[in-house]
Amino acid sequence: MEERPAVGVADWSVRRRQWLKGLLVGLMTGAFFGIVLGILGMLPLLLGLFFFLLFGAVPGAVLFRFWDPIRPIPGIALWGGSLLVLVLTFVVSLYAEYYQLPGHVSMKVRMAVAGGYPKGYRRALLDSRVHRLVSDYLRERYGTPGPLAYLKWAASSGKIEIAEGPMRLDDSGTNAGQEPVVLMLSKPAVHRLHQPGKLWIIRVVGSLLLFALAMAMQVAPLRKPRPCETKPVEDGAQAEGKDA
Repeated sequence: MEERPAVGVADWSVRRRQWLKGLLVGLMTGAFFGIVLGILGMLPLLLGLFFFLLFGAVPGAVLFRFWDPIRPIPGIALWGGSLLVLVLTFVVSLYAEYYQLPGHVSMKVRMAVAGGYPKGYRRALLDSRVHRLVSDYLRERYGTPGPLAYLKWAASSGKIEIAEGPMRLDDSGTNAGQEPVVLMLSKPAVHRLHQPGKLWIIRVVGSLLLFALAMAMQVAPLRKPRPCETKPVEDGAQAEGKDA
């Protein structure tokens, strides 16, 4: 009896379109969860590791959903595509951490303000001033104000301190006759990571491994073909032949 072809054994040049579609959706999903994990990953007591294990299954499930009809997936396509999603997710999550740094420092400055806010104060002025202070700090200590400097800072001190005393918001007082806005800090404004230095490195490596594990558990079955859906029919046909 002639066997029908198993599901997903079409030529790879045809299946590649479905593979690319799944990869694209997987990358979009990974980027979204990278932003979420960039926030949750900084939780105290290494609690963020749980979310990397939990949310790592989501991009893996997306890849499985799109790639299941074309299994078995060649190893280089399966693990190469999964690796792209993993790398993008982590790059986005680390950038999200860096992006939040000036906001955290600005919050600590507001908590250190003494005697209320002066006339002409605007939150945007403070945020702009703090953003420049953080960029200058990273540039002076680590040679660049960008995400690479953030990685060096987080893996070393993980602490930024703005001294107590007057703090002038540089964008204020530019118009004629307008008094500059000066904040008085009653104490140093100190921001530090929950896991600085070696703990931050452990957290990043641990979260990477947990995320990779969660993804691998979802996509690993795609290495093998789907169970042949025609086998029960063939077994029945053979049984009928024996009865005859």
